[in-house]
Amino acid sequence: MDTLSFTEVIQDTIYMTRYKGVWNEEAVAVKVLKFPKGTKGSSVIDMTAQLRSEVQIMCRFDHPCIVPVKAHSLTDVPGLVTEYYETTLQSHLKQKEMDWPLRLRVLYDILSAFHFLHNASPPVIFSSFKPTSIVIVSDTPTAKVCAKIYDFSMAREFDANKLKVEFSKIKDHDFQSVSWSAPEILKDGSVSLESDTFNIGTLLWALFTKETPWEEYGKASEVEAALLEGKRLEIPSSCPERYSELIKKCWAAEPSSR
Repeated sequence: MDTLSFTEVIQDTIYMTRYKGVWNEEAVAVKVLKFPKGTKGSSVIDMTAQLRSEVQIMCRFDHPCIVPVKAHSLTDVPGLVTEYYETTLQSHLKQKEMDWPLRLRVLYDILSAFHFLHNASPPVIFSSFKPTSIVIVSDTPTAKVCAKIYDFSMAREFDANKLKVEFSKIKDHDFQSVSWSAPEILKDGSVSLESDTFNIGTLLWALFTKETPWEEYGKASEVEAALLEGKRLEIPSSCPERYSELIKKCWAAEPSSR
């Protein structure tokens, strides 16, 4: 018989709580939707539909670098149960030493996952990629897997007739979400496989510098303005030329040039 218990709160927002839990004696992460008093029925329907989309996309795939779904509910208490991992790339970049073999292995695993998603039928666009979307499975570069992606809440299947995200969903997010967004998403909500490529450029930059993108800016609105003006993060002069050129190609202003 399946059993699920919560042990601690990992993340708590207005509309969602993420817990660390135990499911059939295995450590898991549990995402549970919340509907505060006064939430309109249409909002409940939209939030549940977004979770349903997230579940459907994640359940489509069996890939070693994508966190698998263990269980889900879309009825009384909408929620999602996945594998649990202690650290994300965000905490690794800030708190731990990462030698180049590990950095390159993490990059390989993430690119492997994105290649898989972008070549699926239909392709999947991740849309809102950032270091908290990457869990570190192992610190050993020779391990079977070192990194996996999760949090498909903003992901969507490619649809040529519907390539917009609700702008406020990005704009109202935290500083980090805007800092990792492609300019066209901030401009009018346009998403594409190429907007994911822009994110990969920022990942390349972050793995090289171990710094937070646009940290010198105080507000998300300032980062948004900078990106829309065509500004890009400064690539250190110590960065190898081929690595630097790859970052620049990912950051091309015209998505089709990435």
